[in-house]
Amino acid sequence: MKFAIESSPDSFESWDARSNSHPPKSAQSQGRLRSRQAEWLLRARGATSRLMPSPTPVLHLLYVGISPSAPPAKGKAASKQTLSHRVRSHMRGNASGSTLRLSLGCILADQLGIALRRVGRRGRFTFSAGEQRLSEWMEENARVVWQVYEEPWLLEEKLISTLHLPLNLDQNTRNEFFPVLSGLRKAAKARAKALPILQG
Repeated sequence: MKFAIESSPDSFESWDARSNSHPPKSAQSQGRLRSRQAEWLLRARGATSRLMPSPTPVLHLLYVGISPSAPPAKGKAASKQTLSHRVRSHMRGNASGSTLRLSLGCILADQLGIALRRVGRRGRFTFSAGEQRLSEWMEENARVVWQVYEEPWLLEEKLISTLHLPLNLDQNTRNEFFPVLSGLRKAAKARAKALPILQG
């Protein structure tokens, strides 16, 4: 993976999700000033083995994301999101604010005993009480590495077009897992819509 983006391993920083802490302060402060490319590695075991089969519980790169996003057109304000905010949203947020959590939750629903539901007055899609179980699974199985890149949206596009990243949906319709994951998410939302809205 590091060779795929033509960078020295020393240029990468990493964070272990099991540490129960935020990313290092240096990453938080630098993230406000410089763009970063975040990459998510997950253990290929259990339900995730359908994404990248492996006889041993090794780590595979399955998703990439950026912070901030590409500059908007027509003079609109640029995103102020930092790497710290993005990681926190994916690791300890909920499915309504994280496409990664939504995808993983739909894949792991049977294994974790969770289900997508509509919650609150706005009917947001989350896994409700199951979000905690999903967070615990991610803390045990997810790892994050990142690299400073001045225009990360360009690197993101390159990685998605050249690597097998089954958890990325945007710009990734050619991936063989795209229809499977899209179908799982669509079916989960359809089931949630058929059930009463939970109080937030």
